[in-house]
Formats: sequence, C-alpha cells, structure tokens
Amino acid sequence: MCTGLKYVNGDFYFGRNLDLDYHFGEEIVITPRNYEINYKFVPSQKSHFAFIGVAMVLDNYPLYADAINEKGLGIANLNFPGFSKYADKTIDDKLNLPPYELVPWVLAQFSTVKETKNALQQLNMVDVPFKPNVPNTTLHWLIADKEEAIVVEIINGKTVIYDNPVGVLTNSPSFDYHLMNLHNYRHLSSKQPHNHYSPDWDAKPYGEGFGAIGLPGDWSPASRLVKATFVKEHSTCDQNEVANVTQFFHILDSVAFVQGCTTSDRGTHDITMYSSCGNANTGDYYYKTYTNNQISRVSMSKVDLDTTNLFIYPMEDKQQFRQVN
Repeated sequence: MCTGLKYVNGDFYFGRNLDLDYHFGEEIVITPRNYEINYKFVPSQKSHFAFIGVAMVLDNYPLYADAINEKGLGIANLNFPGFSKYADKTIDDKLNLPPYELVPWVLAQFSTVKETKNALQQLNMVDVPFKPNVPNTTLHWLIADKEEAIVVEIINGKTVIYDNPVGVLTNSPSFDYHLMNLHNYRHLSSKQPHNHYSPDWDAKPYGEGFGAIGLPGDWSPASRLVKATFVKEHSTCDQNEVANVTQFFHILDSVAFVQGCTTSDRGTHDITMYSSCGNANTGDYYYKTYTNNQISRVSMSKVDLDTTNLFIYPMEDKQQFRQVN
C-alpha cells in the first residue's frame, strides 16, 4: 500500500508514503549525470539528467521507488495488485521496458509530463525480472511536474495513461474508478455546514469539522485517495520552504499506517516505512521513517553531479529526541 502526491505552493513538491510490512533495503540514492544507466532492451544512457530518491541498490543498479530529477519532474511507483499485467514478450518498434526501468528511463531524459506522456504512447512494459530471484511487482505510476500529473497503468499488457487532475495516487483499483469515486464526496467542505436538515429545528454544529463528516478514515486505497485529496486541496500554509515541507508531511500523515491497525492474511502489519517530500525546484529530498519522526534532508546541490558513481545514503531510522531542559 502507498500514497503519492504532488503539491504546489510556490515551489513544486513531490513525494509519497511507502506502506509495507517488510523492508527492501531502501536507501537515499543520487544518480549523477554521468552514471551509465543500462537497460534490457533499449540503448544505455551515459549522459543524462541527475535524479534523487529512494531505491534499493542491487549490483550497483538503483531500483527506485520514487524520485525527482534536476529538471523538476517526479515519478513514484505504487502497488497495483490484481489489476496490473505486464506484456509477455517484446514488440518490435515499441519501447520495451521492464517495470523497474521506467523511473530511470523517464527521469534521465524528460523535463515535463507532456514530454513523458508523448514518449510513453509507445511503451510495451515487459515482464522480465531484474534477476531470477528478484521478481517484478505489480505497479502503477504517478508522474508529475509543477503543471500537471498523469497515472500510468499496464492493463492486460496494454499501456493506459490517465490525466490526474488531483495529483494523488494510491493503489488498486484502476485510476478511472478513483476519479469517479471522488464525485461521491463533492458535498464535503472544510467549512461549517448550514442547517438543511429541518426547517422547523435549528440543528447547530457543536464543534469544528462538521463539514467533513463522511470523509473516509480507514486505510483502504480508495479511502486514502479521497482523504489525501481532500486534505491536500484544503490545506493552507505560508509560502516558504519550512512551511511547505512541514505541510507536505502533515498531508501524508493524514493517511499514514499505524502498526497493528491493518493486519494481512499472513498476520503481518503494514506500516508507513517512510514518507518522502522532494522539492523538485531545488533538488532537496526530505524524508522521515516510521521509527524516526525527525525530518532528514539529502541535497543534490551538495554533491558533484557530473561524476559517474552513485551517491548512497542509508536512511536515518533511529529515533532522535531533542532534550530541551
């Protein structure tokens, strides 16, 4: 389970909650401009845009979960079980990519959603694993820049691209359902409601928040998308870096998983393993983990982006308290 979103308040921010019941070796990884990116079926890229995000590095290859590039484009993959089905084989004259190659392929060369959307019309996503013991997962993708966002899904081997006017994505079912489902909540408001219940009895709210009665609060994908969209659309803060990053994490916190509240058939518990917020204008990548609420930052501006080697930073996951007396 996961929740991804874009947020614009002056600068453009892109990030996500990653909700799982296990760790996968996640680290903060900067891919510099001259790190050679190799692909299964398309030519390698020796020179490209730099990008930063969370990845598992295997055989010196970053398998990204989410990232932003130096040009202001962000992409995140989210679990899409029961609906995603990749192609069984390559197709001549198509863009043949396994699912784990989409993030680097997009961020290495595109600056906007429009460019990306045009290029992905030729996508044939092939079910070829990174290694025999590293199978593909069922995914769909949120791709966003400051102006717009799209969702990419692979249904029965075919690429389906949706415009995403709300800039939020969770998990199954397909995104067209989520968009239609939002219509069911058009009556919700951040403001106090007027009495429409009875002309003969003056029903009054006895506290704040009555306008949002009916807003989902469970952790199902549809409910999280509704709630994250509502919170994002109604949130307000000052237009500066500290306020924006703080607000972004508050939005993600509104749909975060608490250990023990969702139990799988295996008896395991999903948690929000990490929450991320990338400033796509500055290349600063902020994150916090389930076991460390302190916000940490890794910046592309602090490294030499013209080198050939990955920059890898283990996540700060040990809780840190600030003693004040």
